[in-house]
Amino acid sequence: MITLNLVQGSEEWKTTRLANYGASEAPSMMGASKYMSRNELLKMKFTGESKPVTSFQQKIFDKGHATEEMARPLVEVIVGEDLYPVTGLLENTLILASFDGLTMMEDIAFEHKLFNKTLAENVKNNILEPHYYWQLEQQLLVSDAEKVIFVTSDGTTENFESMWYVSIPERREALILGWEQFGKDLASYKVEAKTEVVVAVEQESFPVINCSVDGSMVVSNLGEFIPVIKAAIQERLSVILETDQDFADTEAFVKNIKSTRTKLKQEQVNITNAFESYSAFVNDVATTDVILQQA
Repeated sequence: MITLNLVQGSEEWKTTRLANYGASEAPSMMGASKYMSRNELLKMKFTGESKPVTSFQQKIFDKGHATEEMARPLVEVIVGEDLYPVTGLLENTLILASFDGLTMMEDIAFEHKLFNKTLAENVKNNILEPHYYWQLEQQLLVSDAEKVIFVTSDGTTENFESMWYVSIPERREALILGWEQFGKDLASYKVEAKTEVVVAVEQESFPVINCSVDGSMVVSNLGEFIPVIKAAIQERLSVILETDQDFADTEAFVKNIKSTRTKLKQEQVNITNAFESYSAFVNDVATTDVILQQA
């Protein structure tokens, strides 16, 4: 391993990490990350632009670093040696690893994750998801350490679980081949053009249809409704469909028409059920529906 004289978290460290294949990026490269897809990683390496960190994410990172520092003395008791943060590069490769800690002899590595109950339960049972073990595999590959102690904690002994992880030959081979293929894919990578998504302008709803039975009379506002929808439809029909936005807006308008027709027919059913004599009302419904259907 080539030890790099870098302060973890510094701008120089970030630049070096972006130019190489970091251990924390191994899960993404293997398609197992919870936070970044393989294609997102390819794009990041190709453009040299990392994802911006939100204020919420930064708070999580800061908390993770703080708990890591608190947990290190607890881990050193288990290991029986001091642990030193270090960044190393596998000789003649771009395969990089940043360690939360390495022993002076570089035979034991330390990796810390912020405490969560699910992860703690898995660690307690000596089980790790691929999202975690690919990072450990790369750390062991770069450092040639015998094993790594994996810890999840909040920096206290109350919420602290640890397990030992040793490299599995089949995984190490898959990791190496994975980075080889990643390098080939990166060499031929092309950024795809973004597809513009056209969103229809929010449509103004037609007036609400109000129909009811008052004694022996059907009372409705369809007489007022008809000229309003005629005007709205005439305005929409006057639009020449030229752009994607025109088509999207018209499609939304048609959906509005269909929704209004459904409501109109339901009102007819309601009146029919409530009143036997409704010929005038039916005529108004028919007239309204013909207009909507023609549109």
